[in-house]
Amino acid sequence: MSSISSYEVSVDDDFDYMKRLDELESAGSGSSGSEDIVPVSFKNPFKNKTDTDELDTIRIYLKCKRNAFHYASVHNGTNANLLTGLSMLLSGCLVFMPFFTIPHVITTSSAALFLSICFSKYYRFDIYHKQYETVSRKYAALHSNVESFLAKFVYMTDKHTAFYDKVNEIEQKLHWIKEDNRDIMILPHFIRARIPFVSSVDIIQSIHGIEIEQNSLRSRYRNLKYEIDFAHEEQRSKQLKAMKKKIKETLKRNNYTDIKEKLDKEYRDSLIQFDC
Repeated sequence: MSSISSYEVSVDDDFDYMKRLDELESAGSGSSGSEDIVPVSFKNPFKNKTDTDELDTIRIYLKCKRNAFHYASVHNGTNANLLTGLSMLLSGCLVFMPFFTIPHVITTSSAALFLSICFSKYYRFDIYHKQYETVSRKYAALHSNVESFLAKFVYMTDKHTAFYDKVNEIEQKLHWIKEDNRDIMILPHFIRARIPFVSSVDIIQSIHGIEIEQNSLRSRYRNLKYEIDFAHEEQRSKQLKAMKKKIKETLKRNNYTDIKEKLDKEYRDSLIQFDC
């Protein structure tokens, strides 16, 4: 992913969110009328915190996808074992049936054996079991990679460059997983019914959307500051200040909370038992 928010930033890890917004709000206000230049560090003052939130959201998503495909693999493996066991049992019965004069039982057993073999071949549980497990392991490897990077991220000096390099790498690997396994990327229906959000969300596009919204709000926040400086009517000034306050509150909130909560809920409700 080539992230939308590609500003140059220079901030500390323990950056105070509200303090920086207040500095941004007061920067240049009350000037003699000439246009003030907003310092580069004010353009995107919370990017380090946002970077970590983005990576953590991706980490949770990868964990859920890993477990979802492991879930599908376990389900198919169980069905494959049941059909294999049934076929072996019926085959054993047919071996000893000729010693008994029970024609109807022999016919029924033969038909059941034939159906079990056809059922197994048609649904290919054994093949899907291995394919789903392969995809699960790919998500697991990427998940471990992101966790390792997050542990080192706090100590990195050039966080901005490291973040975008890592996210581009993640996007590319996710694309490869989908391309290499496009025939089985859609999970079984009953699993999708249990984890609809994990099954349907495009995490990269969701993050793109949030970044676009954040940048739009930051731009609007700066513009409102200048509009307030030159507002002559008291009523108009009050309206602008109310809008600025609302944007400030929106920027203060963690924009990735909704996604994380949905992922965490489906993980706890349906996927936690498939940790691997």
